[in-house]
Amino acid sequence: AVYELPFGKGRSFLNRGVVTKNNAIAQTFDAAFDNAGTMRANSGTLQLLRDGTHSGVFDMAAAGASLEFTGGVHRLRAEGETLASSPL
Repeated sequence: AVYELPFGKGRSFLNRGVVTKNNAIAQTFDAAFDNAGTMRANSGTLQLLRDGTHSGVFDMAAAGASLEFTGGVHRLRAEGETLASSPL
């Protein structure tokens, strides 16, 4: 499944809470995804297709869960410091 946000070019999603993925199929966010909260996958693959800045937690510890940065540039931050910035 591909999630497209309906508000046009330059769309983005800011997570400041908890987003949980429970089904086994791959799911793609086709928008900039900024994670300042917790993104949890209990099964299957989560694909982030656009740019993002991430200071929150990606919890992919469940068996069979995975995260793929399939496009864009993702900046990983901890306590305000840039740890990595990689084009994919």
